[in-house]
Amino acid sequence: LQALDLSGSGTAADIATAVVYAAENGARVLNASFSGPPSEVVRLAIDYAAAHDVVVLAAAGNDHAPLERGVSPAGLTNVLAVGSIQQTDETSPFSNFGGALDLVAPGGGDGGSGTRPDLSILSLLASGSLWSDDCT
Repeated sequence: LQALDLSGSGTAADIATAVVYAAENGARVLNASFSGPPSEVVRLAIDYAAAHDVVVLAAAGNDHAPLERGVSPAGLTNVLAVGSIQQTDETSPFSNFGGALDLVAPGGGDGGSGTRPDLSILSLLASGSLWSDDCT
């Protein structure tokens, strides 16, 4: 299930619709690999999913800023916020951070060059996606 279009664009209503659809159709875990400003409709949809025993994980964001500044959905109560750490176990230079962070996972494994997302973004490996030089 994909809430955003191929360019990564969409509305809070698109996200909320996808979250509710997933909760009503048997999803047990939702991964929100995006972040943005707070949205009441997204908060309500995630609360709905949590009430239906759906675990929601969300990227903490890539602004190297405190998560408490209002990042959604990672800063919401019913969401596990996931940040990024380097091979040295230090926060990745891009990852948001703070007390609202629930988990960290290795990221930025290509030294921060961004040229090898298959090393930088673990969810690409977990999803079975392949990487090539022409980004396909």
